Amino acid sequence: MRSPNLRCDENVQLHVKISGVGSVEAAAGVAQPPAGTPACGKASKSNFFNKEKKIMRRIVFALLLCMIVPLGAFALDLYVGPDIYYASFVRPDDVVAMDTAGLNLADFAFGGEARLLAGPFWGSAMGLYAPGDVNLPHHIDILLDAGLGLSLGPVHAGIGIGPNFGLEFGNNAAQLLRTGANLRVTGDIVLGPVLVGLNWVSEVQFTRSSIADAFMNPYGKLGVSVLFGL
Repeated sequence: MRSPNLRCDENVQLHVKISGVGSVEAAAGVAQPPAGTPACGKASKSNFFNKEKKIMRRIVFALLLCMIVPLGAFALDLYVGPDIYYASFVRPDDVVAMDTAGLNLADFAFGGEARLLAGPFWGSAMGLYAPGDVNLPHHIDILLDAGLGLSLGPVHAGIGIGPNFGLEFGNNAAQLLRTGANLRVTGDIVLGPVLVGLNWVSEVQFTRSSIADAFMNPYGKLGVSVLFGL
């Protein structure tokens, strides 16, 4: 069987033959490296890891180019502003039949959003706080979404998906930390540098059936936003 460090072994044997230095080990085919020559195994491992690092750097650089170059082909528009959502999950039929007379501060979640538009792509980061009351715990939610959008005249519509993180505390909160995914549908009226929008957020899982069910049986949070271009 040929040695995995064949080139290194051959160099050592060649050095022995040229120098004329013989020994029992050299006669048996096992030559000792000259003084100052690094160990073959260590040199091979070092070269292997150096090649691995170079390959990983090239892969990371290629991935960054794949993400940056498409965005560079479109104009980037950044918007920030406030959001207000109805804090409870509802169905579209419930919204139509909602009794607004008994609503109070605890029924809503307040927060802010940063949204980036890049041609047909968009992404957003939104934070919401629901104050709760004597019966309802306080909620803090972070929603991250990315998706596709379409502009039709003064209307911009988008659909996106992403992870969400929640913190629930006070008033006998059942669950302190929550994580999951959300499907978000946005519809905005573009008024110059301002987006006035209506938003729908449903909690889903990252599966095709869960996303399809969110469209077939919508159940989520309804909100409005006013975002200002920077």
